[in-house]
Amino acid sequence: MNDYLFNDCPNQKACDNAKIGTYTGASVGTAGALAAVAAAGANAAGLAAIGSAIGGGVAMGVTTVIAAPIIAAAAVGGATYWWFNRDSGEEAEPLTDKVASAASEAAEAASEVVSDAADAASDAAETVTEAASDAATEAANQ
Repeated sequence: MNDYLFNDCPNQKACDNAKIGTYTGASVGTAGALAAVAAAGANAAGLAAIGSAIGGGVAMGVTTVIAAPIIAAAAVGGATYWWFNRDSGEEAEPLTDKVASAASEAAEAASEVVSDAADAASDAAETVTEAASDAATEAANQ
């Protein structure tokens, strides 16, 4: 984000401070995600509890935990940039398109991670089901 949004700005002071803001936001978002997982539990029920807080289930909980640092970094970095650029006397660089693009890319990446995790969970469940079926068949044959 820092290399893409806050590089080569007309107001370099605003961009430098925004870079610090993104790191701060990512740190706070990560701490919040870790606190939520610690409070709710790092299992399917805990992730479902996190996801249910925003109208979803386990997949939404996973997405929330992954996306929280990204969203916090974008929000704090963007707000910091705006704050330091507002009194510069220069026209503020339009970041809305860049932020929207970065948010879209982040959401796509998070969705891909959740999809991969769901596929892995489905494969694991299938393997467990097959193993249980094989064990039941073997026990019935003895």
